[in-house]
Amino acid sequence: MWCGMTFEKFGAIGRRSVLGIAVVAALPISIRFDEAQAAALAPGKAFSGVRAMTFDIAGTLFDYYKPFIRISTRLGAQKGLTQDWPSFLQDWNAGVGAIIQAIASGKQSWVSPGQVFRAALDQLLTGYGLASQFDENDRRELMSVWGQMVPWPDSVEGAKRLKRHFTVAALSNAGMSTLISVAKRSGLPLDAVLSGELVHAYKPTLDVYQSASTYLGFPPEQIIVNSRAIVTP
Repeated sequence: MWCGMTFEKFGAIGRRSVLGIAVVAALPISIRFDEAQAAALAPGKAFSGVRAMTFDIAGTLFDYYKPFIRISTRLGAQKGLTQDWPSFLQDWNAGVGAIIQAIASGKQSWVSPGQVFRAALDQLLTGYGLASQFDENDRRELMSVWGQMVPWPDSVEGAKRLKRHFTVAALSNAGMSTLISVAKRSGLPLDAVLSGELVHAYKPTLDVYQSASTYLGFPPEQIIVNSRAIVTP
């Protein structure tokens, strides 16, 4: 959830490798914080010079675990499976991460987030010995999880409060269509949704972070990025 998330000054990304970003603040954000805490976020105080904040989507602003467990448990029951679905999800994310790393390092050409997640899913089902039990419709249903993410209880209110002082945007490895869909459906009041898909790159590639400066219109040193990154299609 939002509470205790780590943020980094975006300007540090431009001066160093993305993997060596300096942490500048651990900021608790919640609908439970009081007005004194909210005032401390105002420009000219703790975040002097900051004009924009960007956030990841899956796992940070949105919960994807619950919809995945709901869908996977139902499919598994239909097929008489007693699968450890939380472990399956963890392995799916790991497979996605491996593909993303290969693309970010230049070992593999860029493909869309949806293609990345589908390739990782297909590989995982084969590895688990489940390929023959999950047909195309089943696989599409598992893929639909990422479009069914729901915001954490404090995400909407937290974004509203931050917007009093900053431009608030998503900066995600998720596909644009997924970002737009989940933000619109949830009522999350973002000023912008930005995807690595816009520059055919994935975090932690520098191009993705630079796109925030380009599209939001602020220099890197005026942008703070949420440091937790989970890829979604």
